[in-house]
Amino acid sequence: MTGNDRHPCGVTLLELLIAITIAGIVVTLGFAVYGNIVTLFSRQSRAADDLRSTILMKKRIDQSCSRISVLHRCTDREVSGINSSTDSVVILRCAGNTLFDGHDTIAAGLEKFAFSLVEDKKDARNRNAVLLWEGVLVKTGDWIGGAVALKR
Repeated sequence: MTGNDRHPCGVTLLELLIAITIAGIVVTLGFAVYGNIVTLFSRQSRAADDLRSTILMKKRIDQSCSRISVLHRCTDREVSGINSSTDSVVILRCAGNTLFDGHDTIAAGLEKFAFSLVEDKKDARNRNAVLLWEGVLVKTGDWIGGAVALKR
């Protein structure tokens, strides 16, 4: 028998071992790539959820601040004023890590939240002002803020 002799009905044991080894390597690489894809997808999904909740929180805070048409008082943790369309008092206050509109929770998970007021002192008759708000989200550490034009 010489080294070139083959069995007429099959493959040699060496060819079978090489095929199994190559198949094992391909399957292992496939699982590794699949695992990385799943990890990246879950990270992107969490990031998208965090961004969506940040945008909704900012929108709720802006809407609540926009309800104030005439400002009465502004401290770094509380703002009060009148909603002229409904003739009702609006009180926004931050207690702990939560911002409240009256008794309703607007936003939870805020850190270092503060209001501030910038007044236009040029025109004494029309005392216009801008209500600024800002805070840091506890969950992500992202800064959010906004501004609303008011009359005093």
